[in-house]
Amino acid sequence: MGAGNETVVAEFILEGFSGLDQRLQLFLSLILLLIYLTTVTGNTTIIFLVCVAHRLQTPMYFFISNLAFLEIWFTSSTTITLLVILSSGRRTISLSSCFAQCYFYFALGCTEFALLVVMSFDRYVAICQPLHYAAIMKQQLCTHVVVATWVISFTLSSYRLVFLSKLTFCGPNKIYHFFCDNSPLFKLSCSDTSLLWKADSILISFALLGSLCLILVSYVRIFHCILHMPAASGRKKAFATCSSHLTALAIIYGSCIVLYAQPSERVSLETNTVVALLNTVLYPFLNPFIYSFRNKTVKLALEEAQGWECETGPESGALPEDCQTFPPVVTQSHTDEHARSKENFQVEEREVQEALRKTNPKEYSPGGKTGPGELVDFQGSSLQSSRTIYPDKLKIKKCQEACMYESGAPDKTQT
Repeated sequence: MGAGNETVVAEFILEGFSGLDQRLQLFLSLILLLIYLTTVTGNTTIIFLVCVAHRLQTPMYFFISNLAFLEIWFTSSTTITLLVILSSGRRTISLSSCFAQCYFYFALGCTEFALLVVMSFDRYVAICQPLHYAAIMKQQLCTHVVVATWVISFTLSSYRLVFLSKLTFCGPNKIYHFFCDNSPLFKLSCSDTSLLWKADSILISFALLGSLCLILVSYVRIFHCILHMPAASGRKKAFATCSSHLTALAIIYGSCIVLYAQPSERVSLETNTVVALLNTVLYPFLNPFIYSFRNKTVKLALEEAQGWECETGPESGALPEDCQTFPPVVTQSHTDEHARSKENFQVEEREVQEALRKTNPKEYSPGGKTGPGELVDFQGSSLQSSRTIYPDKLKIKKCQEACMYESGAPDKTQT
């Protein structure tokens, strides 16, 4: 074909959702904008919490933060284009922008599959090899694995740029999609795309089906360990730990299998457009909620980051372990209640000591050799009276230790 015809197409027209009414497109763009902002904010929050919260400095949350970082770029690579199409009606995209979008879409997708494999292995070690978890999942190893997933995925996907740069487009320039996906793009080329179809099939099979098989192997081992746990509570906790990961896997692999598992030349463009929304918009939006925000540990870290206060004391009924490390606000009612509790505790302590003095005169040290509030048990070792005789007073004692007010200032001892 002549050189003149080979250079006719300088840009493509994205025809995704072109059949919708203009008002409906504007309404859909507002919804997508809200979803996109929530996605970026949620995933950014996860990254921030993992960086600043000590309780989230674990391999699992390190991988989740990397996945959150990836999701920000993955959804931005396609959603921004869709927002421009629906809000302004501008549907044109240059060849170079289209090729770049296609490359980053698949490179980031391959990276995500690799991260999901790593996360499934992390859950396997945590559940099936808990005693060796710290020795296996070291920070240095986790960092190297994450870097390797990014480098290998982007390197393997770089072949697309080489093949795409050699394609010629001399016919229709309308892509019936909201971004430059492989199927509609390849069908517009005047060149022979059989080699590119085969290369794509190999990469997709390796990235999609290969990672899925590895994940299934990990979860088969996990479920085998869970079913052999003696305690029902342990099995329930282990299943809860894996539930968020399984939910994410169902969404991401379900949509990708529909799009790419069948031969690419037979993919329905309408199905491609609708199902792609699950992969590019819905999953990144749900990612912060699936992995993090419904997790109790993340909620506590979020409260700490926001500087929420925790009240302890007889009126609130909260134990120190239910509280954060922030000092409570000192009020007159707190001070009075503390004084009354301390006085009552000292009276009951003297009663306990008097009873022991009568029942075990040889075992008790009356000369004050033991410390305040201490007893001597029948083996001669000192014990706290609140911990041996009055277990129901242990709550008061712990709250006193956690909320001790001296010289008008709260004690900052962490519980």
